Amino acid sequence: MGLKIATTISLIISVGLLIAWNWAVGPQPASGAPKPELQAYGKRLATHFGLTTGAWLLTATLAMLTARQARYELLREAKKNIAELMEGSLRDHGSRDDAQGG
Repeated sequence: MGLKIATTISLIISVGLLIAWNWAVGPQPASGAPKPELQAYGKRLATHFGLTTGAWLLTATLAMLTARQARYELLREAKKNIAELMEGSLRDHGSRDDAQGG
């Protein structure tokens, strides 16, 4: 359950970072802007891009782990169901043999 919550939170943060792109990075300076202004914009752009990319990679990783966990749970449940079916079948055959006299 915790993995699903972490995946959902990561997804919400990732979408929020995408939506906040223009607000967080700000307007692009003019082509003739001073070099320090262009560098500051480049740093903001690279930082936001890195954070957004990292958030999406984390979301994808958590989603894969969630899927793997669900698959293992389903396999475990299938093995349990097969074992119960086999036991029930053996009990059923055993009671038929007793009823028929051996």
